Amino acid sequence: SPIRQYVTIDQKNPDRYIVALSQGGLGLPEREYYLRDDPSLAQIREKYVAHIGRMLALAGVPDAAAQAQVVMDLETQIARRHWPIAKRRERELTYNLRTREELDRLAPAYPWHAQLAPAGTDTQKHYVVRELDAVEGIGKLFLQTPVEHWRSYLTYHLLATSASVLPK
Repeated sequence: SPIRQYVTIDQKNPDRYIVALSQGGLGLPEREYYLRDDPSLAQIREKYVAHIGRMLALAGVPDAAAQAQVVMDLETQIARRHWPIAKRRERELTYNLRTREELDRLAPAYPWHAQLAPAGTDTQKHYVVRELDAVEGIGKLFLQTPVEHWRSYLTYHLLATSASVLPK
């Protein structure tokens, strides 16, 4: 998911657990893999696109190479909205308590219910949004991106997370 969710101990109220929402959605380890102009990272990006294409081709996705580039382009757009590692270490910046209604206002185009309901977390009173403007930016990107691109992205990520149990 371009926005990760997980349950953790509330940093400011350790007597309770809370749902945290954070930037996510990248197949490479960190935003810099997508954004830094470095020959070694360019080579990693090239190999990653080839890997995505191979996974999609193995699954029978038509025009897998072109779809792999769509996935890479979308992940690059997501990475542009991510916070750098150093900023993510700022404890006060990464604790943004929000209600469900405030989530809807933060990123109104993002399908919060579709993400939260299957995990049973859509009725929580509060959520911690770790990278506030990154989550907001990813929420806006969601609506700006064609459905076909999300379909390719989600297909690849489903394959990648399920690869160890899929047949050849």
